[in-house]
Amino acid sequence: GKPYNTNARLERRLDYCHSLLLQGRHDRAAAMLEEAWQEWEAAAQTTEEARATDSEAEAERLDLLGTFYSMSGLAAKGRGLIKQAEEQFRLALELDESNENLVNVADVLLRQKRYFEAEELYTKALGKTETEKSPDHPDTGMALNNLALVYELEGNVEEAEASTRRALEIWERSLGPDHPDTATALENLSSLLYLAGKYDDAEPLIR
Repeated sequence: GKPYNTNARLERRLDYCHSLLLQGRHDRAAAMLEEAWQEWEAAAQTTEEARATDSEAEAERLDLLGTFYSMSGLAAKGRGLIKQAEEQFRLALELDESNENLVNVADVLLRQKRYFEAEELYTKALGKTETEKSPDHPDTGMALNNLALVYELEGNVEEAEASTRRALEIWERSLGPDHPDTATALENLSSLLYLAGKYDDAEPLIR
């Protein structure tokens, strides 16, 4: 009875909050998330069953809350709110070590210039993508692209180039040469080659 109804109500609220976030209505989404959290907490205090059966919705709630902080707080209020985003993403990650949650934490670490910590999580996300999907899946290309960025920021141009080349190969095969992701990887590779002083290799890549 009650645990199911509470969970279903929270799920509906979370779906609506997700819609608000997609519309950029971050203030309204944050207020509704807070209301949903308080309601869920009150229900969970009456029975452990409610808490136990609601972990998936709670992970989603925390992920959405973290998304709100990282999307609106990062640009508007700076480093202090990024730390709050990290805290929320880490809570979501504790409940569900999904690829999305790994990348969310890594992204906010990257924003804080904590490159080596971000690299560790991006590497873990790459491994999960290769295992759960395939080494040639487009998402593997995106995971490699994330790693290439952090390698470049660390000053590891050689590893950045290798990851970008592999991402480019995956996207050329799976998405085609004219896809925007393929074009981005090609542009990134050209920039990295210039950065490494490999001008003769970089020139043919410029369209």
